[in-house]
Amino acid sequence: MKHFINKTLLLLLLVSTAKAQNSKNDILDYTTYDWQSNYAARNLTKIWPSGKINFAFTIASNADFSDRGTAICAYDADSDTWFSSGGRIENETTGFGSIAQYGENGLVIAAHTSTDCTRVYIAPDKDNITPNSLSPVSVLDNTYKPCYPAVMTSGTNRNIIHVAANANSYFNVPGAENATFPMIYFRSTDGGQTWDKQNIVLPYTGDDYCVYWRTNTCYWMETTEDNCLALVVNNPFCDGMVLYSYDDGDTWQRKVFYKHPNPFGNFNQMTIYPRWTSCQWDDQQHLHVLYEYNGHTGQPEPGPEGNFFYRYIGGVAYWNETMPYRGDGTSAISAIPGNLVPGEPFVMDSAYLMQDIHRSWFLPNRTHDFWPEYIGYCTPLDNDGFVDEPENIDNFPLLNQDERYLHGNYWNGICSFPVLCKAGNNEWVAVWCGLDENHRDDDHYYYYHIFASFSADNGNTWTRQVHLTNSSEFNNRELVYLQAAVVNNKLIIAVEEDGEGGTFGGGGANEGDQNPNDCFYHGLTFDLDKYFHNEYTITASPAPLGYGSVIGAGTYSYGQACTLTAIPSTGCTFVNWTRNDTVVSTDPSYTFHVANDGSYVAHFDLINYNITATVFPGYGGAVIGAGTYTYGQTATLTVNLYSNYAFENWTENNEIVSTDPSYSFKVTGNRHLVAHLVNTVNVAENEEAELLYYPNPTNGTITLESPNTLLQQEQPLMYRITNTMGQTLISGQIVSQKQQIKVSDLPAGMYFITIGETTGKLFIY
Repeated sequence: MKHFINKTLLLLLLVSTAKAQNSKNDILDYTTYDWQSNYAARNLTKIWPSGKINFAFTIASNADFSDRGTAICAYDADSDTWFSSGGRIENETTGFGSIAQYGENGLVIAAHTSTDCTRVYIAPDKDNITPNSLSPVSVLDNTYKPCYPAVMTSGTNRNIIHVAANANSYFNVPGAENATFPMIYFRSTDGGQTWDKQNIVLPYTGDDYCVYWRTNTCYWMETTEDNCLALVVNNPFCDGMVLYSYDDGDTWQRKVFYKHPNPFGNFNQMTIYPRWTSCQWDDQQHLHVLYEYNGHTGQPEPGPEGNFFYRYIGGVAYWNETMPYRGDGTSAISAIPGNLVPGEPFVMDSAYLMQDIHRSWFLPNRTHDFWPEYIGYCTPLDNDGFVDEPENIDNFPLLNQDERYLHGNYWNGICSFPVLCKAGNNEWVAVWCGLDENHRDDDHYYYYHIFASFSADNGNTWTRQVHLTNSSEFNNRELVYLQAAVVNNKLIIAVEEDGEGGTFGGGGANEGDQNPNDCFYHGLTFDLDKYFHNEYTITASPAPLGYGSVIGAGTYSYGQACTLTAIPSTGCTFVNWTRNDTVVSTDPSYTFHVANDGSYVAHFDLINYNITATVFPGYGGAVIGAGTYTYGQTATLTVNLYSNYAFENWTENNEIVSTDPSYSFKVTGNRHLVAHLVNTVNVAENEEAELLYYPNPTNGTITLESPNTLLQQEQPLMYRITNTMGQTLISGQIVSQKQQIKVSDLPAGMYFITIGETTGKLFIY
């Protein structure tokens, strides 16, 4: 489904400054500048002590991007309300803006233009920013064409401005003459009026540490408690590290969280470096890192299976510097000694990533739960959009190289743009965009959706991942470049949303995505209680009581699979499961994913059994009491005897079960019984005893029955059947005690049958 905006609505949207949007879920701004807000991981989110949040992103309303610039939306946690900026805030065309706090209530914005160097803007009051109103307070030195800036402030009044950027040229930057696109640093201690540091190559970023920097390299952050300024540095060609300063950028230290195996080797072989990194400090100043695993820029090396794009790897991994080393004999290939030094933090190295994690996928029966650090991954979803945990990695979806390329600048990873949010004391939320085979359009383009996980024990354990955008609203929408924060127990997300799979790529406006008019910035809120904090109660009961039992009820977390099983009692059968009087399944074993509390009823019914009975001989009487009974009912069979016959016994399967003419029993299954009768006529005293014929009426065959004494007479015993005109139609001699005569050829009507000297009526139908 495509989503279009008409020009009138677009105009209203772009000029509505500080206009409150509806709560929970809102379109913030419209853009034709598809997928360009967060090419590098930079500062785009500011959380204020009041609970307000500012998110920054790049927008443009024209196809030629002439009004491209920085939009800054706001979310107010007290009112649960989003506010749109109503367009770019700069009075000139810019791109790739980054924001930080300035002063008590203002914002500083660093952005670059399409032609020259980085500009710095200041909005003194974050709550009163008019579109197209800000002029740059400073223009940085353009010698090395700085681009893709990240900005941060420090100092008591938050007026010391720091900017890191890439030198967008191959100039020989002093200190990094042999590096491509090296990082350079700027600092102003007077609010941008002057810059006492410009084009500085920071320690640990020169030629000795990396020879190729690029745009997904840096991410600013700080800990306000002790005014620590920190810069996360990460790309395929260097160690993953955090540079931090406690003196406003005069001196720098570093912490390495990922050790590159060979920073000057064949970088095209590097597939598993932590990409799209997000970091935070905890209250004890320990570093926590969330990163995209298997983000790469080159072709990975051939694996044991000979394929270049492993379907088993790629996802979101978590690490902190207090985590124990897991090479304790449970590793995939062998226990890796690692680089542990007592009292020093563990640092991920190539052996750990490549051997313990990467190659473990090629061993049988290895799931992603094998390594607790691997908290998010490309996973199949069931038909309801919930995470469907496969039993082993062979069930994971296969996403090949061509399909990944459809997603422009972020094609490299199947899970991208991770953001780590501090949620409370020792509580963390990890959120990311995940590519899944169930999110596809008719052209087989995949969609990214939003997933998350939660830790309540400072990162030691994480919940199973949940699919946050699991609703029809997002079925045909692609969600990328998210920003996230946690305020008041709510996960607040600003995300770019597109109605078409694939992207604009790096070329023209219509490369990849042929419809630039369906791209929005969306403000989303999610209650953490719903997904992580609460356990949901699932109850189940049988109805009627005593007809059966149920198992599987209990407490479950959001998205967890619950299986309820109905077990009928003896003589009962399962009918269906209902919730709120609505049938949800007719399968005794009902599996669903828990999204809230639920009360389910398993309905049972008694089984119906058939009780049938006959008499022998059939002309001696009739049975009453046969029919349909439910399990446990009492059936009573009684024989209604005809003249000259008496009851002998009841049999079932030729076994005598009763000698009582009235036989009562508890029904536990289908039964067929036979009542046996005996003739009471004394033949010795009545040689002329009447012979019997049955059935009457009939339409097939009748049976003549005579006592043996009559058959022993000197003269043979004869029979004949005549019509009402006296004409003989069938005749013969009786030669056996029970002799059958076929009468089916006679037309329906009344006939006379004569046996010896006795005549009676015979009816044929």
